Amino acid sequence: SRNGTPQQNTAKVIEMMGGIGSLIGVSDIVVLKPNAQWWNQGRTNLASMKGFIDLVLGIPGFKGEIIIAENHHFMDDSLPAGEQDNIRGWTHMSEINGDIDGVNHNINTLIGLYHGLGYKNVTKYHLRDGGPKPADAKANGRDAGIVTGPHEKDGYVWTDNDYEFSPLFGLKKWVVKMTYPIFTSSYSGITIDLKHGAFMRDGKGGGEYIKDRPVKLVNFSSLNSHGSDTGITSSLKNYMGITDLSCGLTGSTPKGYYNVHCCGGMFFEYAKAAPIGHFIKTIRRADLNIVTAEWTGFGHRTKTDLAARTRTILAGTDSFALD
Repeated sequence: SRNGTPQQNTAKVIEMMGGIGSLIGVSDIVVLKPNAQWWNQGRTNLASMKGFIDLVLGIPGFKGEIIIAENHHFMDDSLPAGEQDNIRGWTHMSEINGDIDGVNHNINTLIGLYHGLGYKNVTKYHLRDGGPKPADAKANGRDAGIVTGPHEKDGYVWTDNDYEFSPLFGLKKWVVKMTYPIFTSSYSGITIDLKHGAFMRDGKGGGEYIKDRPVKLVNFSSLNSHGSDTGITSSLKNYMGITDLSCGLTGSTPKGYYNVHCCGGMFFEYAKAAPIGHFIKTIRRADLNIVTAEWTGFGHRTKTDLAARTRTILAGTDSFALD
């Protein structure tokens, strides 16, 4: 949908897909995964996100919740515990792409709008890489914890499911371990196992999955240039903010593994797409993908002179088709 406001364009693409009621149920836990690593054209358009959240909250009898969850892979050690991930796109005000009804916002203030209206079921969660990283790691998010399942605590599951890239007749090899997050809603206390669904802990080291609270993942990306390796940052690339980049190089452990971003190294830069595809196939595929191209970056993710206003929202169930 083109040339309306971001809210109008978002409403139109959802209508074209059969309406919000065909995508989201009244008891669903809706996880929105934006790009919060950047701002300006690099961040998911906030007016579009508001348009989608309004549609969900407008479902007759909606008794579910909405969680904006993102791993931007950075942290600020100088901030108090609990606030160290609350940086970058969560807090940064933009010159463009943050306008909602004439007021500039970041993701935190977007959530604040709903709390001000009494919607306590719109919350956020700062995902953070689970394992250790070298002290000089550029994307320094680390040590949130590695878990085996939702009964333990929040953190990342490092599965036994590996993707292997072996070019040059097997002379070189990159092995990537599939990872996914476990996190708990501050609203309901329900724990979200992103692969297996909603889980309620019993406080005794156990618990059970909740069958009547489906988890819907909405992959809510921006449209930008990333460079020679991936070309664009869009729907597929946005999965990078779900995976744990401390698992394998450039993380410290496990030995012999590479994280998703490092697969292929500098010789086969395109190869990082394949472990994302393997993640989608074997761990979790988004139920809905929305690409916000109200502004499109061409050459940079935050320099506004390298952005075009394209006034477009795209949606679909296939990230590859959208890209």
